[in-house]
Amino acid sequence: MYTRIFSGFNLEPYLLGSNDPGLRHQLGLTADHFVIGKIARLFKLKGHADLLSAFARILPQIPQARLLFVGDGRLRGDLENQARGLGLADKVVFAGLVPPPKFPVMSG
Repeated sequence: MYTRIFSGFNLEPYLLGSNDPGLRHQLGLTADHFVIGKIARLFKLKGHADLLSAFARILPQIPQARLLFVGDGRLRGDLENQARGLGLADKVVFAGLVPPPKFPVMSG
């Protein structure tokens, strides 16, 4: 029912990510949260709304899951409204636009 679409950008810098407790704290995430992240411009055809819908379906099975959007765009308000409408406002983090060197990938 879901598919993964590979991106055309260089993944190398993200493969060396580490679990940064300080960054987790800054984003309102705890060590117990299972973070599902997406780095992309908040724009149509990027699948953010679909990801929110899918997240709402898996959250009952993985209550410690949190959804992290890194990026910004004209759909941010709509996506925030969708998250609130699905009862996910406290489970979804909108980090905004963050330059890659300032946002190491969290693993674990």
